Amino acid sequence: MTDVRSAGPSSNGSYPIESASTSSLVFYSDVDQDGIMEKVRYVFATSTIKRGLIEPTGNPLTYVSSSEALTNIIENVIVSTSTNLFDYFDSTFTGSGAALSFPIDVSKIKVVKISVYVDTNPGKTPKPTLFSDTITIRNLRSN
Repeated sequence: MTDVRSAGPSSNGSYPIESASTSSLVFYSDVDQDGIMEKVRYVFATSTIKRGLIEPTGNPLTYVSSSEALTNIIENVIVSTSTNLFDYFDSTFTGSGAALSFPIDVSKIKVVKISVYVDTNPGKTPKPTLFSDTITIRNLRSN
């Protein structure tokens, strides 16, 4: 959540959010607090949510896709046909209301809602649990 909340312009001046879909989000954030924005990619793959990080290199700085470091961050994810992993909202969002429709114009995104069903004990009760959080991107909010 901190990564998303702290999204900002890339180290080469690109818009804070590169792409947004129901199952992935690509944005820029200073994850390691070194003053340089990393390219961050959250993506759902099979039953796992992965986080990809790319440190920019060179002069001028560029983000080389082949240098992405992938880490599993949530395992045993259950796909829901009624709930998107990611939903996006504009500046009019007040806590309820309709999400932006797809395809998303990333320049309208101000708030990201992440919802994930996780089977914390696969094959046994209790049933999968829904974890959800709504995040306002500090550098993009209008108030």
